[in-house]
Amino acid sequence: MTPKARAQCYKVISALKRREHLEIRWFLKPVDDPMVIDDYRAKITSPMDLGTLTSRLDKNYYSTVSEFVQDLRRIFGNCLRFNALAGDSFRPVAESMSVTSEELMHLFIQSHSIKPLYPKLLYCWKMCLKIIDEALGLQNPDDGYPTIHYFLHPVSFYFGGIFPPEYLDKVAVPMDFGTITTNLMEGSYQSVGDFVSDCRLVTSNCKVFYKGNPEGTIFVGQASRLEEFLSSRLDSLLRYDASQQGMKAKQVAQNPPVMDLLKPGVDFMRSLLEFLRELVYTDSTTKLTEPATLLFEHPVDVNMFTDYLQYVHSPMDLSTIDMKIKQGAYVYAEDFEQDVNLIFKNCEAYNVPKGNRHIVKLAKYCAKSFRKQYSARIKAFDAGSGTSVDIVQETEKKRPLTIIARSADSVSPPTKKARKSPANVVQEPVKVVETKPKAPKKALPRINIRTTGPLPLHVAIAKIKQDFSIRRPHKDLQDWEGACSRLFRELKRHPWISSSKRFVFDAPVPLLHPEIKEAYASKVRNPMDLTTAECKLLQGDIYHGPQEFVDDIARVFANAVIFNKGGHEQGDPTSCAYYDASRHLLQYTRWLSLEIMSQYLSDDSHCEGTAQIGPIFQWNLTVSNLKDARKEMDDIVMKQPIERSEEGDRFTWMETECEKLLKSLRHQSDNKRMCFFLQPNYPADYFAYISRPMDWETAYRRLQNREYLTFGEIISDLRLIFSNALKYNGRMKEVDPISKQAYESAIAMSEKLESAIQRLFITVSDRVEREKVEQVVLDREMELAEKEEEERIRKEWQEETEKGEAGTASKASTAKIKLGRRPNIRKAVDFDFPFYEEEDTQEQSTMEVLSKQKAIYEDQQFERLRMDKVTKSLGLNIHHKLQERFSANIWAKQLADKIHANILNRPQKVGQTVNRDETETIKTSGVPSLSNASCVASLLEKHDRSQVKVAIPKVGKKKRKVLKTSISLE
Repeated sequence: MTPKARAQCYKVISALKRREHLEIRWFLKPVDDPMVIDDYRAKITSPMDLGTLTSRLDKNYYSTVSEFVQDLRRIFGNCLRFNALAGDSFRPVAESMSVTSEELMHLFIQSHSIKPLYPKLLYCWKMCLKIIDEALGLQNPDDGYPTIHYFLHPVSFYFGGIFPPEYLDKVAVPMDFGTITTNLMEGSYQSVGDFVSDCRLVTSNCKVFYKGNPEGTIFVGQASRLEEFLSSRLDSLLRYDASQQGMKAKQVAQNPPVMDLLKPGVDFMRSLLEFLRELVYTDSTTKLTEPATLLFEHPVDVNMFTDYLQYVHSPMDLSTIDMKIKQGAYVYAEDFEQDVNLIFKNCEAYNVPKGNRHIVKLAKYCAKSFRKQYSARIKAFDAGSGTSVDIVQETEKKRPLTIIARSADSVSPPTKKARKSPANVVQEPVKVVETKPKAPKKALPRINIRTTGPLPLHVAIAKIKQDFSIRRPHKDLQDWEGACSRLFRELKRHPWISSSKRFVFDAPVPLLHPEIKEAYASKVRNPMDLTTAECKLLQGDIYHGPQEFVDDIARVFANAVIFNKGGHEQGDPTSCAYYDASRHLLQYTRWLSLEIMSQYLSDDSHCEGTAQIGPIFQWNLTVSNLKDARKEMDDIVMKQPIERSEEGDRFTWMETECEKLLKSLRHQSDNKRMCFFLQPNYPADYFAYISRPMDWETAYRRLQNREYLTFGEIISDLRLIFSNALKYNGRMKEVDPISKQAYESAIAMSEKLESAIQRLFITVSDRVEREKVEQVVLDREMELAEKEEEERIRKEWQEETEKGEAGTASKASTAKIKLGRRPNIRKAVDFDFPFYEEEDTQEQSTMEVLSKQKAIYEDQQFERLRMDKVTKSLGLNIHHKLQERFSANIWAKQLADKIHANILNRPQKVGQTVNRDETETIKTSGVPSLSNASCVASLLEKHDRSQVKVAIPKVGKKKRKVLKTSISLE
C-alpha cells in the first residue's frame, strides 16, 4: 500500500471515531468481557476492532486497500454474526456503522481514484440483511426456541469443533447463516443469485445429511419450516433484482453520492495549531522544561540530515501546515489531522532507529496531547452543528472557597480579586455561606478474634493498629521521627516487602500462623513486626531516639533468621527462603538506616573496633559504621560488570541506573552550574594542566554506545569532570571571576554527585545481592523438584515391578537370587580395566540385584572412557619419542660423516703413526671408531638390538601410589 493510500485509510478511521452518537465506542477495542469471551472466540474465527486496525496500519500490514476494507467491514460483520438474536440492540448499531463506513471509504478512498480499489457491497445488502433479521424471529411451535438456532453457525460448532462422521462425504459445500452474514458484510457476494443460493443451501444440506436417519427428524422439520419461511422472501428478492427498480438501484450503487461531512473553518484549525505551539514538555528525569513543538516548526534540513528521505517519504512541519491553512488546502478536519499526525510519525520513523530517545519522547507527548485536544474539539464541533467551541484544558481541581459567617463587628480582609480591581468599580457582594460543623469521625469497630485459626493479613494488620489510640500522619513528624518515617517508607518500597508479598513481615507470626505459635515463642524472645514498629513511631513518646526505632526494625528480620535457622540447616524450602531473604534485608536495612540517619550519627572516631559488614542483628548509628557500610557497598558496586544491551535496544536495569546518575546532574535548578561541564569547550591552555579531559556529553555518549564495562568506570568519569575543573580553575579563582564561578560550581556539583552516587550504591547493591539470593532460592527449588521427580519415577518403577510380579503371589515378593563369584582368570594384557569385584556369595532381592547391576555398569562405562583418554595420551607420548629417535639417528649419521671426513683430510706429521685398528675400521666400514660416550647414534643404527618395551610396574596395596608410566630403551 502506498503512503498516500495509507493516509486516506487513516482518515476513514479518524472520521469513524468522530461518530460518538453512533456508539462507535463498542468497536474501538477487542472483545474482552469474561462472560462472553469464550463463546465469542468459538463463533468468531477472525476478530477485528478499530484499535487492531489502526495498529496494523501503523505497522504497514496491508499491501492493498482491499485488505484494509475487508478488515474494516469485518468489524461490523462480526457484530452481526455474534449478536444473532431477534431484536438485539447491537444489530442496528452495526448496520448504521457499516453504512457510515461505506460512505467514508467512498469519500476518502474511492473518490480519489478512477479504477475501483476494493469490491463494493451488494447493492441490496440491506434487504438481504432484513431477510435474515426476519428469519431470526421465527420460532418453533413446540418449544418456542428460534427455528434458525442450529443453522446460525457451522455444524462443527455444535459438535465440539469437528464435523460429525460422514458429514463432509454427504455435504459437498457446508453453509450456515453466520457465514452468509460474513460474506454479505465483507462484499463477497456480487450478485443476488449468490446470496439466494447460499440461503437455500443451508436447509438443503440439513435434509441431505439426515436423509433416512430417524435421529434427525427434528432438524429436518426445522429446516423445512425455515425453508418455507424464506422461500417467498427470497423469490421476492429475485424479482426485485430483475425489475426496473432494481436496475436503477444498481446504477446508484455504482456511483453513490458523496457524503456531506461537516467542514471546519480556518479558526478551528488555527486554534489547534496555536495549542501545539504553546505546548511545553517537562522531562520526568531531568525536570527540564522546554517548548514541545519547537523542533517541528520548520522543515528538516536534508542537507544536514542527508539520509532523512530514506526514512521519511512525506515530510511535514507546522509552518507547512500553517501555509496550507492560508491556502485553503484542507477540505475536511481529517485532512488537517492527518498532516499533524504525520509530523510526529515522521519523527519516530527517523529517530527510533537512531536511538534519539529525547526527541522521540517529545513526538509522542505532542501526538498524545494533540489527539486528546482534537478529539474533544471535533466532538464539540459536530455536536454544535459546525460551530467551533474552545475547549479549555482542565488543570488541577481546587476546592471552592467557602467564607464562614462572621459577626458584624469583625471585618474580613478584602479578597485577592478585590485588591486587584480598581477602586471606582463596584464589587458584587460576596455570598456568605454558613457552614455546618463537621460531624466527629466515627471510630472504627474493634476487631474481636473468635477463632484460633490463621488470620488474613489485612485483618491482622487492622488488629495491631486498633491497639494504638493515636496515629499521627507521617508528614507531621519532625526531626528524627521524620527521618525514621522516611526509613520506614523506603523500606516498605522494597520488592520483597511491598509488591510480591512473598515474604511477610507486616504482622506478628502467631496471628498469621497459629500452628507454630509455641515453637516461635520458644526461639524468639522479643517478637516484632513492621506494623507494630510503625504504630509505635506514630503513637509518639515510645521511642526516645532513632536508635531504638532502628533496633526494632532490625529485630523484625533478625527474629526471622533465628527462627528459620534450624529449618535452613535441614533444607526446608520455606525456611531456607526466609533465612536467606532476612539476612539480605538486615544488610539492606543497615545500609539504608545509616544513610538516612546520617545527620543523627554519633561520632566514635576516637574508638577502635572491627569493621561491621554483612548481616548484623544490631548496629549503632555511628560515623564509623557509616564508613564501613559505604566501603562494603563500594566493593560490591565499583567492580560490578554492567549488563549491556545492544545499541538501539532498551537499556538494561544497570544501564538505566547509570542514566539516572547522569541525569541527576541535569536538574533545572543546576543549569547555571552545569553549563561549564556539559560540552567539550576547553580553553587554549587546558591540556597543559589536564591530561585526561572529560565532560557530561562525552560520558552520556559513551553510555549510549555501551562503552562502560563496570559501574566504577562511569563513576570515575563523572568524578573526573569536577576534579579537572577544581584543578584547572583553582589557580585563577582569586583573579578571574569566571574561574571562581566554575570552581564554586564544581564544588557544589561534586557534592551533589556524591549524594547521587550513594543512592546508586544502595540501589545497585540491593539489586545485585537480591539477585544472588533469588538465584540460590531458585537453584534450591530446582534441586528439590529434581529430587521429587526422581522419587516419583522410582515409585512408578516400583509399582510397575510389583504389578509385573503380582502373578507369582507372595513368592515374588520374597524371591531370592543366589549370586556366585567366578574365578578371576584373565590373560595377561598391557592395560587392566578396573572392573569392580563382586561381593561374596549372598542372597539379595530382585530390586537390589537390578539396582546394583545398573550401578556397576555405569561405573564400568565411566572407567572405560577414562582409560580411553589415558591410552590416547600414552600413544601420543610414544609417537613423540619415536620422532625424537628418528631425528637423533639423522643427526648422528651427519656427525659421523663429518668426523670421518675430518680424519681422512687430517695432515700427518713426520714420525706419526696411525693405529692399525683405527685404519682397519676406516677401511672396512668407512666410519672412524668412536669413544663409548659418543656411541649412541651407532647403537641406534643396529637392527639386532632389542625393541622398545612399555612396562607398567605393579603397585602394592600398601603403598597406594599413583600409577606411573615409564618408557625404557633396552
